[in-house]
Amino acid sequence: MVLRTRLAVGAVVLFLAIGAQCVTSHYHDARIRGDMQAKAEALKDEINRRFPTGTRRSDFGPFAASWTGWHATSGNDHYLSVGQIPSPVWYCGPWDVVVIVRFKDERLMDTAVNRIGLNCP
Repeated sequence: MVLRTRLAVGAVVLFLAIGAQCVTSHYHDARIRGDMQAKAEALKDEINRRFPTGTRRSDFGPFAASWTGWHATSGNDHYLSVGQIPSPVWYCGPWDVVVIVRFKDERLMDTAVNRIGLNCP
């Protein structure tokens, strides 16, 4: 009887510990996602203020080149990463929160914030 009680208490303690870890991890990840989203929105606002629609790509280039995080160009878009967030899926590594600066005919068209999974199969 004592052994059964101890096993039951141990199982309950283990269940509570795992549950607490899951809840703590969820809130931690949510805080990181919120912080990175706010950081990306601030960068997007700065870009929109400094480089209004119609700005030449050549005028934006030095700003992108001086960005301290990773940055890349793909087609007509510039990507500026503000940081990483935990992946929303278990099979991927961290995702990057990026500001995308879109150009058309070498003129700035718009900006957007997005999350991209570079470490995902």
